[in-house]
Amino acid sequence: MAQDLIWEETHPAIEYSEGWTREWGSIYHGSAVMRTRRVGDSMSVKFRGSSIKLMGAQGWDHGTFSVSLDGVEEIIHDGYCCGPRGGAPQIIQFEKTGLDTSEHVLNVTNLARGMYGSVLEVDAVL
Repeated sequence: MAQDLIWEETHPAIEYSEGWTREWGSIYHGSAVMRTRRVGDSMSVKFRGSSIKLMGAQGWDHGTFSVSLDGVEEIIHDGYCCGPRGGAPQIIQFEKTGLDTSEHVLNVTNLARGMYGSVLEVDAVL
């Protein structure tokens, strides 16, 4: 049985625009995430494989973000969750299977502020 390969948020294959910071907490996979509050900030990762998952967190102060794969927008995701001051770490926010095994590029862009904030957190790529 194949096991997921986990790239933590600081893996060298993952590139971030300016504005991201590393935040620590035992609730996160590997005890940390990369976080931004700036609309327009983005991250990208090049990978080879037949599938990919994006793990992040959702929370009361999160906004919306888009995920594109190989230049095609896949989803716009609302990261808001859990009511006032609540949150949900280690959430699979995007998953794509059935890809050919050539090189692919996953892009995530912080799109808009939600009701209480514009946080976007990336925890790992699987």
